[in-house]
Amino acid sequence: MANRINRARRVQLSVPGSSEKMLQKGAASAADHVFCDLEDAVAPATKVEARAKIAWALNNLDWGRKTRCLRINDVTTEFCHGDIRRASFRGCSRHCTLALSGSRVSSITRERFLSILAR
Repeated sequence: MANRINRARRVQLSVPGSSEKMLQKGAASAADHVFCDLEDAVAPATKVEARAKIAWALNNLDWGRKTRCLRINDVTTEFCHGDIRRASFRGCSRHCTLALSGSRVSSITRERFLSILAR
C-alpha cells in the first residue's frame, strides 16, 4: 500500500459549490477538512455551474494542508456522472488531495461504479 499522509480531521466544513464566496472562505478557514457540496446545498438549476466553480477553486485557491472532499450527487440521479467528470479528478491539480463522497452510497456496486468513473 502506498504511503498515505495522515491529516487531522478535527473540524470539517461544508461549503456549497454554487458560491464562490463560500469556496474562498472554506479555503481560508482553519478547518482541517473542507467538503465542496454539489448535492443538497446546490439547487438543480445551478449544479452544472457549481461544478465549474469547484473545479476552479480546487485548482486556484490556496487550500494549505486541508483535505478537500467533493460531495457528489447520488448515483441514481442525472447529475452524478457529470459531477465526477467535470468537477472532480479531471479538474484538480496534480497535488490536490481529494476524496469523493457520495450520499447514500449503500452498496458495493455503487462504490465500484464511483471508483471506475473517478479514474
